[in-house]
Amino acid sequence: AGNALRLTLRSTVDLDQIYDALVLDLAIHSRYYSIALQLPEGCPTGEYEYNFLSAGALVSSGVAVVVPDGDAAKQYDKPIQYEQYERE
Repeated sequence: AGNALRLTLRSTVDLDQIYDALVLDLAIHSRYYSIALQLPEGCPTGEYEYNFLSAGALVSSGVAVVVPDGDAAKQYDKPIQYEQYERE
């Protein structure tokens, strides 16, 4: 189709591309995509680099997190502290 939506996922650990398929736009929002997809059985949990394409053009890319069914994604939040020392 002319406006086909495609999503690719590539593992950030071993760089194997594990998912590349057409996805369905649920058309819930007019300003952004809300898509439905099903990952292959046994898809390892973890972080994946994703590319989202519409009609072959890159629309978005970033990091996607795959979690087991029923689990919510957790965010790692570590405060960054800086110390400044005076010169003697």
